[in-house]
Amino acid sequence: PEHGGRGAAWRLFDAIEQAAKAGGYRGVRLEIREDNTRLLARYRRDGYRVFATVPDYYSDGAGAIRMVRDFTPAEGNTDFGRDLQLAQ
Repeated sequence: PEHGGRGAAWRLFDAIEQAAKAGGYRGVRLEIREDNTRLLARYRRDGYRVFATVPDYYSDGAGAIRMVRDFTPAEGNTDFGRDLQLAQ
């Protein structure tokens, strides 16, 4: 909270992505609450795309959106193979 709005979380996330690339991962997958439109827009802006939704994922009944950012140039790659998975 003391660093809120200063980009500390995004710098950490960038470091995770760089480590995944260096480790030979083909992409990063994550899950976010479907009602977190601000975060959804941010991930889309950063090159993530939605590949699945999960209804009633959270204990309060909210659904989840699963997103992926491919590091490989192939579009529409659904063979995630060695993806780093993060939960939000």
